[in-house]
Amino acid sequence: MDIKTLTGTSISDALAEARSLWGDDVVMLQAEPPSPGKRARIAVGLPGSTRGASHRSALAVAARETVPPLVHAEFSAGAASPTRLSPPSPEAPMKGTSTLDLLVSDAANLASGIPSTPRRATASEMLVTPPPGALRRPRRASGALLEKNIRPATEVFDYISRRKDPAEVAVPVEVEEADPTREPLFGQLIRQGIRPKRARNLAELSMESDVQAAVTALAGVLPPKVAGRAPKRVLFVGAAGAGKTSLVLRSAYSRIRAGRSAPTIIVVAPDPVNLRGWLDPTPLFEAFDLAVVRCSREALPSALNALEGEVLIDTPAGFPIPDDPSLHVRLVVDARPAQAATSREGDGADSVVITHVDQAPALGYLTERLIAMNIPVAALVRTGRPQGQIAAYDPETFAQTVCHV
Repeated sequence: MDIKTLTGTSISDALAEARSLWGDDVVMLQAEPPSPGKRARIAVGLPGSTRGASHRSALAVAARETVPPLVHAEFSAGAASPTRLSPPSPEAPMKGTSTLDLLVSDAANLASGIPSTPRRATASEMLVTPPPGALRRPRRASGALLEKNIRPATEVFDYISRRKDPAEVAVPVEVEEADPTREPLFGQLIRQGIRPKRARNLAELSMESDVQAAVTALAGVLPPKVAGRAPKRVLFVGAAGAGKTSLVLRSAYSRIRAGRSAPTIIVVAPDPVNLRGWLDPTPLFEAFDLAVVRCSREALPSALNALEGEVLIDTPAGFPIPDDPSLHVRLVVDARPAQAATSREGDGADSVVITHVDQAPALGYLTERLIAMNIPVAALVRTGRPQGQIAAYDPETFAQTVCHV
């Protein structure tokens, strides 16, 4: 049985409208009399359909619980309370029967299944509130009714396109995805939380045609450099080809020219599974008369405990930063755009050294990485001699031409 809900000026008008819509076989299951500011509402069932049988049984239980015992009551003129009379005989005429009388009778028949004589409703019955959910709209199947009333979006778009020009085919506009490399540097800096004034200055520096002059100007707006004496034990980390080995040589000869003792070099070898493509820098350090110790990552703490004085550590690519407060971790970052992933390494580093700054395109990549890392900058290094030619120079020539010390 399908259940429908209608409203009207009165219950009889709503019932008449229901019969005009669905025929005289409709059964009124529930009704609400009109009230000030509210129209009358009825719930009717359409016979001949198995759908809604569960709702009919639920309404029957609700009616059984809410409808009081059948009584025959009338209001006498001027009486304060209804006078209870005996039930009328079956042969009694049905004069003055209203739609509300039929409602009470139908509800009782639905609850007990026994036909009864219509009667006039009492005052308490007229004030009875339907149980929660009795008049609730039945749950529809997903999309059963929406498909009849709502047109698919494709049909709407086709209709609009046909109205513009019947010969024109609507082509969707392709939306180009945002490319971070094409976004202006000023917008990138603003998204990173940089103040507009500083972001404007850095963006102007990144557009300098003279990269060497821009490097000098850029150093004035970066975080402060590492002040004081160089740390005694420095661990160099970074991607492959960033220049860690060259920086270890540079740092060693800087100490020697400053009158300090020559540091010990520790070369950390990668795991056996990652040996392919790794060049052992031990012969290079030995060619410059530097003390070299080669060990694995697991043996690094033991090697540090056995050594005294200044120590410089050369590590392979992807080396995890150890939890040792005695080490100064220096991150080596390549400024060339091909090494864009190098700025993601070295979380927790104490300082950063930027290499190949003269090959950075307009310093856009360099500026973005320096601000993203937000750690002190130890040095901005230009490109030196190729690593394969370093061994051909004596220490003094190397210190002057390659290390710039």
